[in-house]
Amino acid sequence: MKKIYSALICLAFLSVSSSAQQIDFKEGMWQWSMTMEMMGMKMPPITYSDCMTQKELIPQQEQENENCKIIQQSITDNVVEWKIECPSEVGVTSSEGKIVYTDTTAQGEISVSSQGMSMKSTINGQYQGPCNK
Repeated sequence: MKKIYSALICLAFLSVSSSAQQIDFKEGMWQWSMTMEMMGMKMPPITYSDCMTQKELIPQQEQENENCKIIQQSITDNVVEWKIECPSEVGVTSSEGKIVYTDTTAQGEISVSSQGMSMKSTINGQYQGPCNK
C-alpha cells in the first residue's frame, strides 16, 4: 500500500515539458497546495514550492518517476491537460490532470489510478516571486 501511495503522489506531481504555446502566467517561484482524496478518505493537504517556467507548467515535488510516459498533452488558452502512464513492478499507474492558470494563480484537478485504487486531488497555486537559482 505504501508503494502504491508513493507512486500515486509521484504521478500527481510529475513534471511535463510543454509545447511551444505560451500560457498567461508569471514565471518564477510558486507555492502549491494539494488536497487528496483516496478511498473516501481525505489526506492532509500537501504544500510545497516549485520554480515554474513556460517549459515546466505542471508542478512537481522533488520525487520524479523516470519510467513514466506522456500519453497525451495539450495546451489550450491557459489550460494544461495531460495523461501519463507509469509502469512499475506492481502494475501500471495512470494519471490525468488539468491546471488552469490566470497570471499569478492556478487551479487544477488530478486523477490517479493504480491496481483498482484511485485518488482524486485538487491543486491550487500562487505566484510567490522570482526563483532563487
